[in-house]
Amino acid sequence: MIKGQAEKDLNKAYETINQLLEEIDLLKISKGIQLGAVERKKQIDSGRTPEHDAKIYHSNELVNATLFLLTGASSYYPRTWNKSYQWEFGRKKGIEALTDAIALLAAEIDRLEFIAEQPF
Repeated sequence: MIKGQAEKDLNKAYETINQLLEEIDLLKISKGIQLGAVERKKQIDSGRTPEHDAKIYHSNELVNATLFLLTGASSYYPRTWNKSYQWEFGRKKGIEALTDAIALLAAEIDRLEFIAEQPF
């Protein structure tokens, strides 16, 4: 019986390891995904966690900020945000803007997932 359980536990461990390796391979697929992940990690490390974002951002603020980054159209800039960020975001171009856009979209996904996981 113990041998059977040990074999099951070992198989579960192999499954977990294989899943982690697949996730690592997914990150290797695209330099863009890697850059976005690095930027998202910087956001989280600076305190902009999913819990933080769920408390202060509403509706489509992060998506709108992404659209502002990509288009420069001030109509997308979140009305509740500090105007100094508008200037900072507006000066970003090319890969820098795209990287930040990926990170903002990831932040919105993280925010929505965090909210969905809350027991209400």
